[in-house]
Amino acid sequence: MYSFHASSAGMGAGTGRPAEDPLRATFVELLRRLNRADQEDPAQGPDSALELGEIERALGEFPPVRSGAVRIAVALGLLVTNGLVAADRGPEYSWQRQRTVARRYRITTAGKKYLLEQIDRTDRVG
Repeated sequence: MYSFHASSAGMGAGTGRPAEDPLRATFVELLRRLNRADQEDPAQGPDSALELGEIERALGEFPPVRSGAVRIAVALGLLVTNGLVAADRGPEYSWQRQRTVARRYRITTAGKKYLLEQIDRTDRVG
């Protein structure tokens, strides 16, 4: 379960705007990373998906993850449950990676739609 720290509530530090929900911010960042992986080489099919370890390394310095406010495995589970991310089977051998890979995660069409809506929403002037 994700924990909400009091320091992340209320106003953003020095911005005068409400602070962003750490779980929502992590959802958006996860979807961005998965979308980027999908866009880099869609011809790779399932191999364009990312393993949990790859995602954890990529988001290790993302503020809500680094502070411990959000656990990546929990956020991924919620995205999978809601159909925004698909979990591909594993383990199996990947010729592109030259090793056996674990369960991989990829963005779905619904995830791409949600990501675009969130980007559009945050880019609007309030």
